[in-house]
Order: sequence, then C-alpha cells, then structure tokens
Amino acid sequence: MHHCTSLATLLMLVATSNLIIAQEAPTTWEPKSAPYVDLKDLGIAKIISKDADSKLLGIIVPQMLEQSYEIDSPVTETRTRSVTDDKTGETRDEDYSVVLTIKELRTRNVFRSSKREVPLENIVAWSFAGKKMNEKEIEAIFATARPCFIYMPFLKSPPEYVGDPFYNQILRPDAIVIWYDESKTAAVTVSKDSVKPPPTPVPSKLNK
Repeated sequence: MHHCTSLATLLMLVATSNLIIAQEAPTTWEPKSAPYVDLKDLGIAKIISKDADSKLLGIIVPQMLEQSYEIDSPVTETRTRSVTDDKTGETRDEDYSVVLTIKELRTRNVFRSSKREVPLENIVAWSFAGKKMNEKEIEAIFATARPCFIYMPFLKSPPEYVGDPFYNQILRPDAIVIWYDESKTAAVTVSKDSVKPPPTPVPSKLNK
C-alpha cells in the first residue's frame, strides 16, 4: 500500500511539472525571432574624445581569420638498392628507408583586432532588452571601456533592434548593442596574429 501511494504521488508531481512547463512555454521558452546578435559580434568600446565638437567612440573588434602557412614535413620513403656480398660476390636487392623533407600547406585560425573611431552622433545603441538610448546615455555608459555587441555595421542606415525575453534569460538585459555605418570609418589593425604556427618538425637521419 505504501509503494502504491508513493508511485501515485510521483506520477502526480510529474504531471504537475509538465503542466507548469507547458504553461510557461509560450512566454518563457519560445523565442519570438532568431537571435539578433552572436558572440562573434562582441567588441569593446570607450569614449576617446570628450571635446564638445568631436566626441568619438573608439571601438575595438576582434576578428577570426583563416590563414595559410607552410611547414617542412618529414616523409619516409622506401627505396631499393643492389648490394654485393664481399665474400660470395653475389648481388641482391635490399630495401632501405630515407627521410625527405617536403613543404606542406596548412591553415590556422588567427585573431586580429581592428579599431574604429566613430563620431558619437553616428552611434545608435540599445540595451540588450531593446531600450533605445540617447546620446547622453551612450556617453555615460561608455565613459569607461565596456563590452558591447556590434550589430549589422554593414547596413547604411540604422536597423531595427527588438529585445527578446527568451534571450534575456541568457545574457544580462542591460548588455549593450550598438550600430554604426562601417563604410564611413576606416578600420586600423591594432594587433598581430595571436596564434603562431607550430615549430617545424626536425627530420630524422637517413636509415641505412
């Protein structure tokens, strides 16, 4: 009897949990749209000029690039040679190995940071939750260096950004999203490759 009561209680809890999840799904667990930003769009920005006539937002964006490079790679090759026996004078074929060095093309991912300086009046910013900010709010937020998402800078005019409660559960709603027209600012590389190619293998000696 005790086991039957425990089973009934467990089934009731499962049913109740499923009901709660089902009720929450339309508002909590279903996004209204695809995510507007990606982690690869993350950058860092700060006001770098507070001159009343030319307030600039300095933006540094890391980019992952694929780069090709060559390495010297050892390759073992089997060859055949004729060997004469000093005692009998007989000749026979003998296999031996030789290590050759060839050029091998490989690819690697490298990170390079580029910097842009954008007039503050050309920046559009929102909180991650979707609240649009005015210029004074932008200036206050970026008075110190702060991470932000760079949103569709390839567009020539400001896009629409709408925060989605689904994604607000993952990132802080006060995270910042910014847009600027990248065609109006020149990118300057501020870092070299952050990943170096592996050391060149050292070929082994000839195996006789």
